[in-house]
Amino acid sequence: MPPLGRQALNLAGAALRLAARAATGAPVLAPADVLATRQAHCRACEQFRQSDARCALCGCCTGRPLFDKLLYASEACPAAPPKWQAWLP
Repeated sequence: MPPLGRQALNLAGAALRLAARAATGAPVLAPADVLATRQAHCRACEQFRQSDARCALCGCCTGRPLFDKLLYASEACPAAPPKWQAWLP
């Protein structure tokens, strides 16, 4: 799990990307089918912590909307290579 400071920076970066998309009028939330695919990738990943439903790479919390990057169209998996990309309509 990243240190708390890194998690805060990750969240701040996600908020900026989200705001940038909103400012252009682009969708900020991923559609349901994209969300389902992302969830399947995360839950099958070796970095996914079943105990608290969090990613050990970035610290996001699946199931907690403010901290669940799966919901946001602008976000991508932090793994190298990424297991899923940002969604662009």
